Amino acid sequence: MTLFLNEEDMHKNLAELLPEGETYQVQIWGLLLGGSSLERFILGKMATLNNVCTYLGVTEKHLVMALMGTVSISQRQGELALPLDEIDQVQVKHSFLPGKSTVILQVGQEKIKLSLMSRNPVTASIKNQKEEIATFCSLLAK
Repeated sequence: MTLFLNEEDMHKNLAELLPEGETYQVQIWGLLLGGSSLERFILGKMATLNNVCTYLGVTEKHLVMALMGTVSISQRQGELALPLDEIDQVQVKHSFLPGKSTVILQVGQEKIKLSLMSRNPVTASIKNQKEEIATFCSLLAK
């Protein structure tokens, strides 16, 4: 049973979801914030009260999400490969806390909110998270 987010699990889960013929430009972890339309769609209405640990990858054409859950992060609970051309707007809000950002994606009438942290908390062990967040945001903003 996995007790924390780690690079090996991130690469494994995202590799299983990689769209055919594409490669990842960046892979990070973040939280899909509770109440996001996407979270309700994938996990059901009961999940809307919690934030969901999520591995995120950006390819040439997709934003790929592997939703790992809130309490048990050892098994993927949901997944999505969202075409980048369906993202209408990207807004990045930097927190007054160092190393924390919120990314809001407008997809049609729906908003997807992601919390990204460059400092790895006790529950995550991902290398180069800080640098990769900047790359992630710039790839989505294109």
